[in-house]
Amino acid sequence: MIGIYNDSFGEYIKTHLGDYKVTANNIICTCPWCEYGKKNRDHNHLYISLDKPIFNCFKAGCNMSGSLKKLVNQITGTQIYNTFIDDKELKKLHNYKKLNCKSSKIVLNKKFLIPPIFIGEYPIKENYVRRRLQYASIDIRNIHGLIFDVDKFILYNNLKLLLSKSDEKMLSFLQNNFIGFITENHSTVVFRNTDLTSDFRYYKMALQKNDLLDYYKLTHHISDSNLVVIGEGIFDIFNDHIFDYLGFRDKAFGYYCAMSNRFESLVKSIAFYDNIYDPDLIILSDNNVSLNYYKKMKKRLKNLCSSIQIYYNLNGEDFGDTFCSPERIVL
Repeated sequence: MIGIYNDSFGEYIKTHLGDYKVTANNIICTCPWCEYGKKNRDHNHLYISLDKPIFNCFKAGCNMSGSLKKLVNQITGTQIYNTFIDDKELKKLHNYKKLNCKSSKIVLNKKFLIPPIFIGEYPIKENYVRRRLQYASIDIRNIHGLIFDVDKFILYNNLKLLLSKSDEKMLSFLQNNFIGFITENHSTVVFRNTDLTSDFRYYKMALQKNDLLDYYKLTHHISDSNLVVIGEGIFDIFNDHIFDYLGFRDKAFGYYCAMSNRFESLVKSIAFYDNIYDPDLIILSDNNVSLNYYKKMKKRLKNLCSSIQIYYNLNGEDFGDTFCSPERIVL
């Protein structure tokens, strides 16, 4: 058995697409749309879920997704997909609560050490974080993945020789003017400028290769929840989590952000990292993202997400600006 699939499915994939690998959550193999027959490929991009008969290609410019039926039909033009699925195993998995599989973890290449934060050592950085969190009474030393001392982060993790030339040139500037947040799978540090008047607001430092879009995550341990809250920026999700404007804090499985408005890629990453399929999706939207964008996104995500609610902040351009007055739109 390979997840919900009979052994014959592995033989089918190997025969028609070549070698594959199996992770905790997925079968990873060649994409028959964009990769099959191509030479000089570093790795494969087609992910087939182990607990639901769906797939996604994460190669830029392809992004094919859908059911196992669609995949098998593309490979051999046949309708034999049902013979690959063990119905008893599929039923057993989905007799549990919908998200019972979320405990599985992706194996990371490396986990990086985060230097401890000492109150009073970086007052400008402390004040920036407190201001962005609207002076909520939380201990900033406990904020997940927060980096104040960039030099120590580089030193603790022996990163000096691995930095790009642009990263090396930025180190002094980052140390003096930026705070950082490390992403959930430790592929990237996203730096934010503490000078709110500066046009140079962000900087991203790549740490290790990651096939899927990585994200920053505030985890709740509500294992039977299918509700996922996503936003563009870290402070968007933090402020809603702290002040609970929408009333989801005690209902959501997690709060996620991609540090960009690439929500479609973010939803796919959540599905394949955390095994969350068909989520009740809540989007904390900036006002410059049109409703038409979300309507198109919903069509493209129809195999992964059927319920989407959009919230705009009537009091600010970003959802996390000032105290939020949310406007709800259901797609």
